[in-house]
Order: sequence, then C-alpha cells, then structure tokens
Amino acid sequence: MKRLVLWVAVGVAVGGSAAHAETLDVRTGLWEITSTGETPGGSSKLEVAKACIDDQTLRRGVHFSPGKRGNCTRTLLHGSSRQIELRLECTGKEKATGTFSIEANDRQTFNGRLDLVVNSDANPVAVRRTMQGKWLGNDCGPAKRPE
Repeated sequence: MKRLVLWVAVGVAVGGSAAHAETLDVRTGLWEITSTGETPGGSSKLEVAKACIDDQTLRRGVHFSPGKRGNCTRTLLHGSSRQIELRLECTGKEKATGTFSIEANDRQTFNGRLDLVVNSDANPVAVRRTMQGKWLGNDCGPAKRPE
C-alpha cells in the first residue's frame, strides 16, 4: 500500500487531467519528492523519491491519462497552472477514495496533500500524507520517469 500511495501522489502531483488542459507550471527535469505521513499506529513515516518529469509527463498526466489508470479514476475539482485539486477513487482488491491537492509555490517547488481512506479486507485505513517537491536540475541521470 505504501508504494501505491507514494506513486499515486507523485502521479497526480504533476499531471494534468483529460477534462482540463491545465498542468502545473513547473520545470522539467529531476525532482525530489519528500512525503511524510501518518501510519495507522499514529507514527510519522518519511519517504523520499526521485522522479524524472519531462514535457510528455506534464502533457499526459502521470499514471492516470486520460483520467483513469487500471482500477483508479480521478475527477478534477479545481485546476490551474498553480493549483490542482482532484478526487481519487480506486476499486479492486484495495479500494480507496480521497482527495489530493497540490500547489506550485514557484516553478521549482510545490506542496501537496493526500487524504485517502483505503479499504482492504473490510478494515478501513486513513492515509494522510503531505509532500514537498523540489526541482534538482535539468539532467535526470538514472532516475526514471513515472509510467
């Protein structure tokens, strides 16, 4: 579930919606995304990921183009070049519903928040994560672009 949550967050962080042509006005290249969230036991967990964001990624939206990927859909609630807010819904083995919002502070940094309720085996788990994205440079090196 941790991997799902982190990549959902990275995916919606920079991608546009098929229903709305806006994407965040951020730089392309290598990004570091720091994510902090509460676990069901109440402790905080820090995760750091690096992702290569290119023009194609920004145009199509990461993971969800055109608004759906696999068993997850997203609905644009608000979209502009500075801020995006989405409603997320996933079905299947791990059902999840929630919201994701992100705001570009400038072209090199952003802040985001993910609030999900994941239902796995009839035990709902609330997932709350905050994120900070920081542009590291034009060269992505060995970092992969999110699919």
